[in-house]
Amino acid sequence: MVKIYFLVVVIYVLLSYNYYGENMKKRRKRKLNKKRISILFLLLIILFVSIYFLIPKRYGYQKDVITVFKENNFYEKIKDTKKYSKTLETAITQNNYKKEYFDEYLDIDYVEEDNFINNINSLLIKYMLLGFS
Repeated sequence: MVKIYFLVVVIYVLLSYNYYGENMKKRRKRKLNKKRISILFLLLIILFVSIYFLIPKRYGYQKDVITVFKENNFYEKIKDTKKYSKTLETAITQNNYKKEYFDEYLDIDYVEEDNFINNINSLLIKYMLLGFS
């Protein structure tokens, strides 16, 4: 936010330079020359590019879920698949998340039901014990 405020102040100073003369009562007409317009255009491009690259993509997930992805090195996998899973997000927010079932959570459709994540985890344990993967 501070960067945006600073940029607005810089743009205002650039555009208002020589707008007011030494005598504030006499106003001169503002001339927009090519140099000021090109500087303004360049600053706007830099602003949008920096915002695009500095703000991490969330792909529909909550901020705390993204931090868990980054801690467990799954953020790159989410970035590659660009797939949102309500089941995965709910498992993380309810602290019932198991790292080994990451891919399975992505493929399971979420159902609004009591103990859904606990039931999925127990089903996945039985599924893995039978030798399926």
